[in-house]
Amino acid sequence: MKKALGMCILAMAFIGCGDESAKLYNTWNIVALSDGGNPIDVGHSERKISITIDKDKFNGYSGCNSFFGSYKINGDQFQSANSGMTRMLCEPKSMEIEESLIKLFSDNSVRFTLQEEKLIFEKTGENGGVQAIFEAQSK
Repeated sequence: MKKALGMCILAMAFIGCGDESAKLYNTWNIVALSDGGNPIDVGHSERKISITIDKDKFNGYSGCNSFFGSYKINGDQFQSANSGMTRMLCEPKSMEIEESLIKLFSDNSVRFTLQEEKLIFEKTGENGGVQAIFEAQSK
């Protein structure tokens, strides 16, 4: 009994010491987007909108262009830096999606939460802010 309890405590200690941000390491596909409290139909994107997050970098596709950058986690804040993106012109509906996503990932800090298989980014602002909900892609 003591041996089993000791092993359990040891296992919990290792799990507790793990890198919490490792839960982010995945490719995430967008399922919902809103800007200023208004929903945006992400089905009008020219390609699937996604973000891939690795240990200290991220990259993705924003509806029209590809984007990339580095980041660090500070509490519930995803702090992006050194962000960049390609600059192609696309149809207006794809550009609307992209404009909202740029607000989230352009060298700033945005609040994030992980709920089951969903990653939610939120940035508050004068006009209601931006919220993007992503779903984990199977590894």
